[in-house]
Amino acid sequence: MEKENLELIRLAKSGDSKSLDKLILKYSPLVVSISRKYFLIGGSDEDLIQEGNIGLFKAIMSYDEQKNTTFYSYSKLCIERNILSAINQANNLKNKSLVSSQSIDDETFEDNFEDNSPSPEQMLISSEIMAELKDDIKKNLTVLEKQVLYYFIKGKSYTEISNILQVSTKSVDNALMRIRKKLDKFKKI
Repeated sequence: MEKENLELIRLAKSGDSKSLDKLILKYSPLVVSISRKYFLIGGSDEDLIQEGNIGLFKAIMSYDEQKNTTFYSYSKLCIERNILSAINQANNLKNKSLVSSQSIDDETFEDNFEDNSPSPEQMLISSEIMAELKDDIKKNLTVLEKQVLYYFIKGKSYTEISNILQVSTKSVDNALMRIRKKLDKFKKI
């Protein structure tokens, strides 16, 4: 079983989307079972599962078979860490108002009544746009494009991405150009 996983991992790392899909499908019960242990403030069960899937993707892309651990154990750790990271980030945003609060005695207290936060309508529209963007990414981007986008968002340079994915920097540049074209409609929003 572990041999089959290793082969699928090798193929997925090289850009084989079918192997990546097989691994994601195979480990989706693990993602669901781990995500059920947690609660995300302002999020849904699907958000936690999505974070778990991102953790699984990271595990697939970074797994080193030379290390003395099984992929199952490694993926479980990556899934859990990604979910916990999302929860911590949500908690930090929730507590941000407490950290940045001012005393009532402050001379500029009245200025704090200006509400620059988004309205519920704006938040709903933003969440709908984000859901549409995620859906477009799932449907329209190839595995390589998804991988390039992931590392690009993480702040990696073209060279770093090409080294991680073992492709040329020109392939990275071309993938980013295709991504921009495919997601062009979101620039206008």
